[in-house]
Parts: sequence; structure tokens; C-alpha cells
Amino acid sequence: MQTTGVRRVGRLLGRPGWAVLAALAWGGLACDESPPTMEPESWEVESSYQRANAALGEGKLGVAEKELRKVLDLDGKHVAAHTKLGRTLAARAAQEPALRATLLAEALRELERAAELEPQGQVVWAELARVAQQAGQHARAQTALEKVVALGGPVEETLRELGQVRVAMGQHAAAEAGLRQAVAQGHDYGGLSLDLGRLLLGQGKADEARKVLEGVEACPKAKGDLKRPPACPTGEYYEAQDELGGLAVRQGRLADARAIYLRLVEMFPEDYMAWEVLAALDEREGKLVEAEARYRQSLEVDRLHTSVWLGLGRVLVAQGRREEAGYALRKADAYLAKSPEQALELADELVKLGDLAWARASLERARILAEDRPELLARIEQKLAGLPPPGAAPAPQPAPAPDAGQQVPP
Repeated sequence: MQTTGVRRVGRLLGRPGWAVLAALAWGGLACDESPPTMEPESWEVESSYQRANAALGEGKLGVAEKELRKVLDLDGKHVAAHTKLGRTLAARAAQEPALRATLLAEALRELERAAELEPQGQVVWAELARVAQQAGQHARAQTALEKVVALGGPVEETLRELGQVRVAMGQHAAAEAGLRQAVAQGHDYGGLSLDLGRLLLGQGKADEARKVLEGVEACPKAKGDLKRPPACPTGEYYEAQDELGGLAVRQGRLADARAIYLRLVEMFPEDYMAWEVLAALDEREGKLVEAEARYRQSLEVDRLHTSVWLGLGRVLVAQGRREEAGYALRKADAYLAKSPEQALELADELVKLGDLAWARASLERARILAEDRPELLARIEQKLAGLPPPGAAPAPQPAPAPDAGQQVPP
């Protein structure tokens, strides 16, 4: 049984929002409240800045950049314009690989200028840290994040980013010490413990990691300057449980893993991956009927995942239900994309199904995908060598799969 279906939910860390930067920009305008007495130049600055905001909201980066440069031509000390221009250039860098280095360098210059003009600006330093990480300048990002912490910025989010930067710089001991200290000081709503647990897992400290991850609360109470408690259960709690479930599978504690994923589908019934893990556990224990039901439940949530269709195909092959198995495996083939490992797995099931021509086609595709991976390529060649030569014997072909909207036959 494959147990690689354990999801690693990527969490988007808190970023300064557009509203925060807009508020900063209004502070930079500092114009008279009476429009009739406003200088024409001030009106032009405000007009260009608002057009830039509108363009950013619509994703029109070129227009936003043009308007922000107009603002800075008129007012070179406009902190919000420098900050947003830096953000805009960084966004362009993500879309234009050929200009990435040039755009990121200019983005960092704009943000450095904003920091010079407003050294106490948390938003500016946070944005500088983000773009520095995008540019791979981790030391620069670390300095900016430390500045955010010193200015009293969002503690948990900033300390999490600081830990990730330290890991990227290879400073694992410093990252671990910083995360432990932050948790001990009461800054944690689950994210810091989650990152610490993952760091410990990466260092092979499974028992310590398990203890830390088990301490992540589902519904932490508000503390410090947080007036309202976080959502209940938190995303961090889910991710910690997912990590614990994966650890239990790897350690062979299948009863513990089952309990964890049953709890997760009770809280999050729309999580197709949790249903898939439960199905795989049933399959491993030979409970084919139960496994089939859970693979189907996973597909009810999301029908576009190769691994789930492969799992369903496996249990149907094992039950001798050839026609239904062929349908499931055809769907798996359709969603196979670029995974030679899954092409290998599909070929194994096709051999069991008796469709050797289809199995060969799947292996030949896997061979193309794995051409730069010698060990995997050797496995593929071995399986190809074990098949009869093309044309040696006729092999039945499953009927084409119905459209994606049709139901799997009962």
C-alpha cells in the first residue's frame, strides 16, 4: 500500500494587506482637508496614487507601475508609493522570469528607500523582508524581520517567517531555539509549534516533534493584544494533526493514524485526502469493501486526483470487478500528468487486469518522464523487460471512461 497520500498543507503566512498600505499612503499625503485650497500638484499626486490602487486591485501591474512612478516624480518622499512600487515590481518578477533579477533588485531599492523615509514603518519592513526572501537574500530578510519584531509588529507571523529564513540559511539550531523561546513566551496560537514540530521532524527528532505537535490546540483562547480568539478549529491544528497522522503511518502505528484521520474527516468532511488515507489504511488491512467506500467518498469530494482513482482501481481489481476497475484506471490514466511513479503503479494494476498493451504504454511514458532519474529508470526498464513483446498476445482494452461528470458504476 502506498501511504504517501498524507497531505502537507502549505500555510500562507500573514502579509500586510492592501488596506494597511492604503492607510499608510493617506498619511503620506498629509494634505489640507479643504479640497478647494489643495495645490494642483497635490491633486495630481492623489489622482495618480488612487489610479495605481485601482489598477493593483484589478491586477494591472503595468498601469499601477506607471501611475506610481508619476507619484514619485512629483513627490519623491511618498512612502506608500515607494512601498507599492516595490511590491508591484516584485509581482512582475514572479510573472516575467527573464526580467526577474532586474525587477527584484529595483523592488528592493524602492523598499529600502521607503524604510529610510519611515524607519518605524512595520509595513515597509515586512514588505522588504518578503521581497528579500523572494530574491533569495535571506540575511537581508532576517534583518528586516528582526526590525518588525523590534517595532512590535505581528508577533506570531513574524517569528514564523524569521524561523523559516533561519532554516533557509542553514541556521537550524538558531531556528529551533527561536521557535522554542517564542512558544515559551506565550506568542503561539499554534503556528509556532507547528513550525517547530516540522523542524524537529526534519531533524529526525520524531518523539520530540510528536510531543510538540500534540500540544497544538484546536481552539486557542485570545491572549495579549488579540481581542478575538482565532477560528475554531484553527488551520494550524489541522496541519499538526495531519503531521501526526503521517508520522503514525511511517512508524507503523496504524490504529493511531486511523483515529487521527477519523477525527479529521469528522471536522473537515470535505478533505478528500483524509478520506484517501483512511481508504488506504483499510486496503492495507484487507478491508476491500470499506476501502472502496472511502475511495469513493474521496472522489465525491474531488474527482481529479490520480492517486484516488488508482486506489479505487486497485481494490476493484482485487475484488475481480474488471469492468469497474478498467473505468477507474482509465480515469487515473487521464489525470496522470507528469508522475513516472504513478505511471509505474498504474502499469502494475494494468498487468493484474490483463491489459499488457496498456501497461506497456504506461511504462513507456514513465520512461520518458524519468529519463534524468537513473534508479527509477532502471525499475521501469526491468518491468518493461518482464512484459511479453508487443503483438505476442491480444489483450482486452477497457471501454473508454465516461465524461468526468458521470458517476462511477456501483
